[in-house]
Amino acid sequence: MKSPLLHSHHSTVIRRSVEDVFQFVAVDFFRNYQKWSPEVSELEQITSGAMRVGVTGRQVRYDRGYRSEATFRVTRMTPLRELHFASLTKPEFDVCYRFEPTDTDTRISFEFKFRLPLFMLPLRERVAETVEQGGGRVVSNIRRLLHD
Repeated sequence: MKSPLLHSHHSTVIRRSVEDVFQFVAVDFFRNYQKWSPEVSELEQITSGAMRVGVTGRQVRYDRGYRSEATFRVTRMTPLRELHFASLTKPEFDVCYRFEPTDTDTRISFEFKFRLPLFMLPLRERVAETVEQGGGRVVSNIRRLLHD
């Protein structure tokens, strides 16, 4: 039996240039991530150097009392367009931030895919709700941080 895939997608418009938004979210990810994702209690960049494809990181999160630790890798990074991560550890997840310039603003989209471990199947509804709410918070927190 294959474990189910949970999916969340959210977007918002930020009154800043795509350069500013991409810098804050993608280039300075390890400096700023905990600002928009306060569930992350520990974050470290494992690979040294500038943010780029192949950089790995580690995080510890607490979501609704559930502690999870994950190692992840940047799998795609297209300047001013997207930043994509994939987990290197279980449970499996994929994260993608997309940046679309408008006339004067930037639309940021956040997509999260999470492979629910079979042992968590009885909690599927609760985890799905957490994933969905978390995705909405990500984009609203980024918007709030960049509008202030």
